[in-house]
Amino acid sequence: QRGGQDGHCGNLNFDAEDDTLEAISARMSLRVSAQDSLFPIASVDAADVTEKSIADCAPEIHRQAQADCEQRQVGGDGEAASETFIEACVYDACFGGEDF
Repeated sequence: QRGGQDGHCGNLNFDAEDDTLEAISARMSLRVSAQDSLFPIASVDAADVTEKSIADCAPEIHRQAQADCEQRQVGGDGEAASETFIEACVYDACFGGEDF
């Protein structure tokens, strides 16, 4: 619901500028308490995970991801996707694996 939620993916106000990791961290804690967790055992503490940069993507994977994302950039309405969409697509393909 618009205006009534916030979380790891942002606050649904359609302003990507306030959905950065830094902005979300300033608004709220990114940790889920053991009491509120849906999982019996935490697998990885997010504070111990190093944030990845597109520079960490292997060059051959990055090239293929860029080509794939640019090929899929035109939607059903014929409009080309934004540069932001292409960058997000490449990042997902680099670090999400073949399913992206």
